Amino acid sequence: MGGMGSLYIGVSGLQTSQNALNTTAHNLANIGTDGYVRQQVVQSDTLYNTIKYGAVSLQQVGIGSTVAQVRQVRDIFLDQSYRLESGRSNYYDVTYNTYYEIESILGTLGGSEFSDSLDKLSDVFNSLSTDPSDTSVQTLLKQRASEFIEDAQNVYSLLKEYQNSLNDQVADTIDDINELANTINELNQKIELVEAGGVENANDLRDSRNSALDELAGLINITYSENSNGVVTVSAEGVPLVTTTSVNEMGYTIDDTTGFITPTWPDYKDKNVYNMNVEISTEKNTNVGKLKALLVQRGSDTADYSDIPVAEDYQDSSGNWTTGSWTIDGTTYTDGKSAYSAAKNYYDNNTSLSGMMNTLAEFDQLIHSVVTKINDILCPNTTMTVATGETWTDKNGNTLTAGETYTCLDVDNCGQSADGTIGTELFSRGATDRYTKYTYTDTSGEVHTSYIYNEEDTTDINSMYTTENLKVNSTITDNVEKLPLYTSNGAVDYEKGLALYSAWTDKSVALNPNSTAKSSFQDYYSKLVDEVGNMGYLYKGYSDSQASTVSGLDDDRQMVIGVSSDEELSNMLRYQNAYNACSRYINVVSEMLETIITSLGRS
Repeated sequence: MGGMGSLYIGVSGLQTSQNALNTTAHNLANIGTDGYVRQQVVQSDTLYNTIKYGAVSLQQVGIGSTVAQVRQVRDIFLDQSYRLESGRSNYYDVTYNTYYEIESILGTLGGSEFSDSLDKLSDVFNSLSTDPSDTSVQTLLKQRASEFIEDAQNVYSLLKEYQNSLNDQVADTIDDINELANTINELNQKIELVEAGGVENANDLRDSRNSALDELAGLINITYSENSNGVVTVSAEGVPLVTTTSVNEMGYTIDDTTGFITPTWPDYKDKNVYNMNVEISTEKNTNVGKLKALLVQRGSDTADYSDIPVAEDYQDSSGNWTTGSWTIDGTTYTDGKSAYSAAKNYYDNNTSLSGMMNTLAEFDQLIHSVVTKINDILCPNTTMTVATGETWTDKNGNTLTAGETYTCLDVDNCGQSADGTIGTELFSRGATDRYTKYTYTDTSGEVHTSYIYNEEDTTDINSMYTTENLKVNSTITDNVEKLPLYTSNGAVDYEKGLALYSAWTDKSVALNPNSTAKSSFQDYYSKLVDEVGNMGYLYKGYSDSQASTVSGLDDDRQMVIGVSSDEELSNMLRYQNAYNACSRYINVVSEMLETIITSLGRS
């Protein structure tokens, strides 16, 4: 090789070493930068000049070195594992935080717990049992009953507020997913443009894209792949989110009644993002992503006591399964046993999985049980069947159907107030009276009266003894002596006083259909709080375990992609020495050429 060619060999070495030094400096400058991936210079030889063809091999002379590529150092398998487990970690973080907030709400009533309100109401019934006619105790009962309803509605309202905040987070998370998807798409276009010539890698842009993928994987379960042009396509829950050229943004529908958001794919005929009927399990990867956890814990509705199936509602007074008409999850059943089984299955696979729905339902069931138990003692019911030929009418002209059986006030066994008023309940529904008065005049002219009970209708909240719809009967608030605590002959009804207090010790209500043991009201609430605490403890364990898994995977990733100052400084010395060697080589060649030229000039 000629002298000038030898100079080019040295220059190529200088350039290669300088590029390596620049890359090393870039690595050192980004120590601690989030999302930065260590870059590595890959050097290679350039073209060879063939001198002659030998018998065994070509006789060639190299013409220098070059930088083949500046590549990122990544492990795609670690990336995939990290992103999957990061999404699963977010799922359990959201779930744990939900139960933590619920537990805080159940203990938040101006520094006291709701159990204090239950105890105070129980105590006043204890006092009432000794002398039901004591007006001072009756007045205290009115006060405690009002406080009980107020505290219950406060707890229920706080639970609903947090449920709505989860709904708001669903909307925010959908926006975040779309924003990240658009970011990835934009970076795809930039990376493809930079790398189109095959000259360089857009490493810093790839860092930004990988950071976006990391963040997106925490929000929703994703799969992704990179094509030969450097473009990453992403699918979310099995549906294309980022394609090679565009983004299929996630949308949502809003329930007209609850205002709850359901994520959908507008580009796929508003298909739901999630099939909420699929079992939540690690094997199926259905426990991945913040969005899924928010939807599960928020639930599909604002629950009340009617969302907890009770076997007695499907049985007769003897405990035998009855017949009727029940619609469970869109299917109508006529057999009580089948209907209860379907209702329990729906509860197990839907309501019970949602921290918010289950707590709202179980709490409302407690309030419903308290008020209906007290009301039924004060105003006991029985049944009556309308005989053929009898025309019973109310003040509005409505009539009862002949042959039908109706629930009505048991006038023979109910108590009365001091002035003889009957049928006055302590707790009332907001817009529905307990009874509607019907009359019937027989052929002899005698007028018969019946007080028909206005049944609860789970499709009409105004008819339900549910927390939001309760108040202390205005008749009682105006005059506590309207409480029916006297017998029909005007004597103080001590038996009723004892029955009212015994209601607090009776084990009459089960927490849910999977709880076989029934409890008293105070024990029920304790079980409710314990259940929430236990679920929180359980998911805290899952959350901590996942955090440890993610941390371990991230440590493994950082060992690959992270920048080590010691290693980079070592590389810097190596490349600097190579640079110096090339410089000396050029000096030697330069002096050699100078000597040759000078010698030729003398001759």
